[in-house]
Amino acid sequence: MVESGVDGVGKFICCWYGSVTQKQLACILGRQQVFFELADDYSELMDLMRNSSLNTHFINLARELDILEPKVPEDIYKSHLEPNSESCIYVGQILLQACHVLLLEYMSVSAEHFKRY
Repeated sequence: MVESGVDGVGKFICCWYGSVTQKQLACILGRQQVFFELADDYSELMDLMRNSSLNTHFINLARELDILEPKVPEDIYKSHLEPNSESCIYVGQILLQACHVLLLEYMSVSAEHFKRY
């Protein structure tokens, strides 16, 4: 005989005594706002069904993910790995010199080209 309703759910949860599955089922019931009384030795499951410790669980999750403290952009974007302004200036100077040399070569080639005509 299959039981239905809240009594059947209560008996189903009680048959998983002391397991993680039992706690997961209680959390699912709490999310669906289904609550019923269990025996006194199931006080932890009743707390989970009432969502009374939900805030504590979220804080523990945030602690594990290391997101309790607000982050600064340097922590997120790893700007210390980007080239700093000194290296950009140095690279800019090298590029400027290279462009200058190429321009002089182009001008000398162009001047010789026009001398022929």
